[in-house]
Amino acid sequence: MGNEIYSKTDIIQLVKKYGELEFELNQTTLEKRLQEILGFLNESRVQYLLGRQKEKKLGEYFFNNEMNLTKARGAIYQGYDYNYMDAIFLAVLISLFDQSLFKKIRRQSWISNPEQEEKQWIQAFTNKLNRFEAVWSETSRQETWEIVSVNLASIFYKFTLLPAMNAQAKDYQNDLETLLKLYEELPEHHKVAFYNQSMKSRIPKMLERLEDYIELEINDNPNEYHKYKLNKNLVEIDKQFEK
Repeated sequence: MGNEIYSKTDIIQLVKKYGELEFELNQTTLEKRLQEILGFLNESRVQYLLGRQKEKKLGEYFFNNEMNLTKARGAIYQGYDYNYMDAIFLAVLISLFDQSLFKKIRRQSWISNPEQEEKQWIQAFTNKLNRFEAVWSETSRQETWEIVSVNLASIFYKFTLLPAMNAQAKDYQNDLETLLKLYEELPEHHKVAFYNQSMKSRIPKMLERLEDYIELEINDNPNEYHKYKLNKNLVEIDKQFEK
């Protein structure tokens, strides 16, 4: 493992060697876990949280400039150009695959006790990350383990913000739904008047900006775009029936 480039197979070997898994898992199971984790990391909500900002903030600059997670390409299990920081990051996540908070944020499940879940997650990734320090001693690195581990820990911690982001998105959606419900209750002539006064110039522009946003942010994520496209088609069908 002294080379600078890691394949998926190399990462799984790291898990087997340093991950201290609770149960012995076969190669196929570990491969499936890695694939699910990579899919999770490529979701726009996770990408936004981990690497959207370009300032030299702890974790964000590191994720954008020192790690190669979103740029790695290659054959299914050979030739991926993950670097050693990516390899440790992914190996830790595979080792924590069944950890309570990590499982829930992947599935976007309800978290009933976020404070307790956060504490357990911090303890879990801290303990697991420490076990991978041994990888560092295998070869000489320019960065110290202290620098790398602090930055990786900062990225792991950001996962605790995902439930808050989901709640925030729900609040925004509720605001829009409230506006629509109140608008629907207006008499017809007031609907027309209010639309012409406050909405006529804004809604077409907002729809245009939404399309631009979809083009830039979601088109490259097949799962998210498929759901959006399906809903858009349903909206178009409803419009046809309303005519």
